[in-house]
Amino acid sequence: QSATLKKLSVSMYEIGRLRHLTVHKLCEELGTLDRSKAALAGVEFLEYHDQGAALRRSLMALQNDGKRLVDMFRQGSLQNLDSKTREKLLGRYKCILIVAPSQALQPQRSSSSSSSSSSS
Repeated sequence: QSATLKKLSVSMYEIGRLRHLTVHKLCEELGTLDRSKAALAGVEFLEYHDQGAALRRSLMALQNDGKRLVDMFRQGSLQNLDSKTREKLLGRYKCILIVAPSQALQPQRSSSSSSSSSSS
């Protein structure tokens, strides 16, 4: 992971928002990741790479070749706002898309690992 990508990740987590110029930079950084290097580092790194690649493709499609400005918010940071402030903030946008990881899209793990994870 590049230093810039780490910085963007920390910003998203701590601040809870990435403005459109930063989202553009995030897409650039995600595009520099090497899948073969991730695979050499292990299955977990490969999963992170593939999730980053999917995020990049989604953001690029939403940006529509720069014709749309896309900001990202962390759901937790929005939930911490009072309702009036949240409505004012989100009222600035024409479209709001909420995404969350889907377990249905994750590769099936062996039965021993899935049974141990379901009990915790």
